[in-house]
Amino acid sequence: MNGTDFNGQNVQLNLLFNGFFLRAFTQTEKLHPNKPFYAFLSLPYLPFWTTSTPPPDSPTVSGTATLLDSFGQPIGSPSPLDEGLEGGPSFQPDVVLSFTPDFATTPVDIYGIRYDLQLSDSPGKMFAIAPRQDAILFGGFYGVGPGIPRDIVPDAGSTLGLLLCGIAACAALKRTR
Repeated sequence: MNGTDFNGQNVQLNLLFNGFFLRAFTQTEKLHPNKPFYAFLSLPYLPFWTTSTPPPDSPTVSGTATLLDSFGQPIGSPSPLDEGLEGGPSFQPDVVLSFTPDFATTPVDIYGIRYDLQLSDSPGKMFAIAPRQDAILFGGFYGVGPGIPRDIVPDAGSTLGLLLCGIAACAALKRTR
């Protein structure tokens, strides 16, 4: 993306997690019903602005984001992007993209995100070529794998019931010997 001009073009950006994945648990939606899982992506652009609010000719980005499975195939439907600008006199301006996917089922493992972006026609604006650490941030309740449990708690029943079944089975086996 570095150096890409805002000329009204469509851009596809695939972010893959290099063998790692994020797991959205079944409990995610129960514990955080308003924002069960969401992602923010900050993309810097040039030039700097000199006021604390973005100038009226700031570039815009629209489009959708789709979660990817381990084969790079989409998981669920594309989610519309929310776009904002942040920055100011002492910060490099950023185009901030966020979305909240709608999971058909959970738990789900997410190996990447595909952004289908529509850039505005903003002459003189481009994504920055800068030595900075851009980040994608995730919110909500999730785990980073590999090596995490399939889900935080069983989807049905209780752990106490499972423990009691195990104790009863051990007692029954001991009586038969």
